[in-house]
Amino acid sequence: MEIVRMLLERKEMSVGTIAKILKLSLPATSRHLYTLAQADLVENRQEGLTIFYRIADNPDAQVKIILKLMAG
Repeated sequence: MEIVRMLLERKEMSVGTIAKILKLSLPATSRHLYTLAQADLVENRQEGLTIFYRIADNPDAQVKIILKLMAG
């Protein structure tokens, strides 16, 4: 959920920036983001070779995130 917290604070971040802050490899970060995307919690866009992620602009996803954060 740390990635979700970061995206809530910063709105949008690149995979590389997320990996650097969390001290994870790019492949590991990409796998985590892929899982979040499959759950419809995040969306992405590509700018050149860089992929940026943000919280999904979808009320259902936002409710899921809030519930998970409240649960701890």
